[in-house]
Amino acid sequence: MSAPYPYPKLDEDGYDLEVVEQADAQNHPFLRHPIPDDNTRYAVKPGDIVKLIFRYRDHVEKNGQTFSAEHMWVRVTEAGDAFVVGRLDNTPQFTTILKSDDEIYFHPKHIVRFWSDDTSAA
Repeated sequence: MSAPYPYPKLDEDGYDLEVVEQADAQNHPFLRHPIPDDNTRYAVKPGDIVKLIFRYRDHVEKNGQTFSAEHMWVRVTEAGDAFVVGRLDNTPQFTTILKSDDEIYFHPKHIVRFWSDDTSAA
């Protein structure tokens, strides 16, 4: 028997997390920084703050624009072999199904950026 799928599912949870490979980064025009390499992403540890892309089942209209995803920071609390756990460190702007401090399960491949002392909130 296999372990249950720990990551959010679009149909069941109303959102999922985008997997972005370095080779596909050019297909994501809203990424302003290079994607960390796999060695860096797999070395994630508790205390790290990482950016993930949350995709929503229900799109939101705001100021004449349609939003179906947003990039948000997550503070890592656990890092294991199968998945990473963290707490949402942002207030979502385009959904009510998530809120700041929600627990998020994700894979290192979901990480698109690491927070550092020279990182802006962008």
